[in-house]
Amino acid sequence: MAAALSAAFFLSCSVLESVHNELRAAPPGQTIPPSMPTEEAVPSLRIRDYKNREAGASLAPWLRSYLSGGIPEAEALDPYRGSYLFISMIRSSEQAVIGQWVKNFSADQDFSRLAAARIRARLDKDLGSRGPNEYYGPSYDDAVRSAYRRVFWGARKENDSWILGSSAEEGAAEYWGFILVSVPRDSLEIQIHELLAGVSVSKVKEQHEVFDNVKEYFFERF
Repeated sequence: MAAALSAAFFLSCSVLESVHNELRAAPPGQTIPPSMPTEEAVPSLRIRDYKNREAGASLAPWLRSYLSGGIPEAEALDPYRGSYLFISMIRSSEQAVIGQWVKNFSADQDFSRLAAARIRARLDKDLGSRGPNEYYGPSYDDAVRSAYRRVFWGARKENDSWILGSSAEEGAAEYWGFILVSVPRDSLEIQIHELLAGVSVSKVKEQHEVFDNVKEYFFERF
C-alpha cells in the first residue's frame, strides 16, 4: 500500500466539462457563446501527488473512475446511480489557485453553465459533418441560448479533489482541480424537457422532424 501511494502512476483521461473560464450565460438577444470541445483531451498524466495522499488516502474513487473512463464510469458507481454527474475542472501552476476556486464554487450559481455545456454537447453529437443551423435550423441557437440563460435547480456539490500531474507532451507538472456535482436524474430530465419544449421550431419540415427526434431520445446519449 505504501509503495503504491508513493509511486507516481499513469492515467489516460478524457475530461468532459469545460475548464475554469468556462462559458458564461448568454444574455438575451446576444449571440450564443463560442463552441467548446465536447471532450477536452487530457494527455496521459504522471500523477505525482493528490489530495490527502500525505494522510495515506487513496485517490478518490469518483475521480479515479472519471480519469479512467469519463463521466459514464463515474456515474456507474453505486452512490451516484440515480444521479447525473458533472465535473468542473481547472488547471493551474499554483495549488492556492485551486483552493480559492473550490472555495468560491457555488452549485446554485455555477451548475447552470455546466448543464448548458452538456446540453449543447448532446445536440452536437448528432451533427456529423453538418453545421448545427443546417441540421436543426433555428432550434439549435434557441436551445443553446435558453440553456445558458436558464437557472437549473437540484444540483449539489458532492466533493472536490486535486492532482499534481505532468505529461510527456506538456513537460512541467501542473495542479488539476476537480469539483464533483450531482443532480437527481428525474429532476434534471424534467427541466431539460421543459427547456426543449419551449424552443422555437424550424419551418423546414426535415429540420423540424430532426429536432423532434432528438428531443425524444435526448437522454440516450446525454
